[in-house]
Amino acid sequence: MYDIIIIGAGPGGYVAAERAGKMGKSVLIVEKEHLGGVCLNRGCIPTKTLLNSTKLYKQAKSSAPYGVHAGDVSFNWNEALVWKNEVVQLQRNGVSFLMKENNVEVVKGSAELLEGKKISVDGKIYEGENIIISTGSSNFVPPVPGAEGNNVVTSDEILDLKELPESLAVIGGGVIGMEFASLFSNLGIKVDVIEMMDEIIPMMDKD
Repeated sequence: MYDIIIIGAGPGGYVAAERAGKMGKSVLIVEKEHLGGVCLNRGCIPTKTLLNSTKLYKQAKSSAPYGVHAGDVSFNWNEALVWKNEVVQLQRNGVSFLMKENNVEVVKGSAELLEGKKISVDGKIYEGENIIISTGSSNFVPPVPGAEGNNVVTSDEILDLKELPESLAVIGGGVIGMEFASLFSNLGIKVDVIEMMDEIIPMMDKD
């Protein structure tokens, strides 16, 4: 029996596993995809990496008034994706190292809670004195007419687009939506943001 079983290896899960491991607890962490959760794999890290690449491109394109002449500047989306994937993999390796360093056992698969203090992962039973559920949240496509089309993607799929679109409509003017709007507008792509509230980023101060 493990002292702690953690379901979900995002920031909440793997940090809890690391801390418990440092305290000498026996820890098992279950993750169905990659270590690091949404932030590392499909959120903060990859989006900031791509956003930085597009900012560099935009700055180079508009640097002449400041005395910086960059010449013929171009942007290669596929090369930017390769760089993004390298950054993500480096961070995954870091989380994996933390798990090994703190004697945390990692199991890949989908967990199912059973009676008592047990879980099942792909048919194998594990038992833990304590079970932490740290599965986070997931994307969904809102019930908007026409949203079932092939040209509708979530913030997951857009990070791996094979080709850049000529135009883009972002449904939702929150932090994530505005980040993607900035990312693609930096490349000269026409972007429209659709927000149901009176202003974008409605949870932030108006100023």
